[in-house]
Amino acid sequence: FFFFKQKTAYEMLRSLVGSEMCIRDRYKADLNEKQKQEKLDQLKKEIERYSKLAMDKRSDQKVRDKEEEKEFQKIWREKNVELQHQEQREQQDQRNRRKELQEFHERQAQNKQKQLEEKFLKEL
Repeated sequence: FFFFKQKTAYEMLRSLVGSEMCIRDRYKADLNEKQKQEKLDQLKKEIERYSKLAMDKRSDQKVRDKEEEKEFQKIWREKNVELQHQEQREQQDQRNRRKELQEFHERQAQNKQKQLEEKFLKEL
């Protein structure tokens, strides 16, 4: 009797020739194409995710810029109001000094007039 030995998968792959090899290689090529497409899809998803993150970051920066602009305007208005109040106080101080000076001169004039009247009365 003669026994036929069944070949293992490794032995079969090593012994493939001609069209059998093309069939084997085509399967690997199909796998490679499928893997490439999966990798490409994965890269596209990563690019979309990073693009979205970048856009979100730009949006966040715009929001921060607007908030900083509002804060700057608020501080500017407060400083402007503070300067206006300071100018008003200075103007009021100048008016008060002029009034005091005018009152001083009026008192001096009254005193001088009194002195002249007294001197005139003494001479009479």
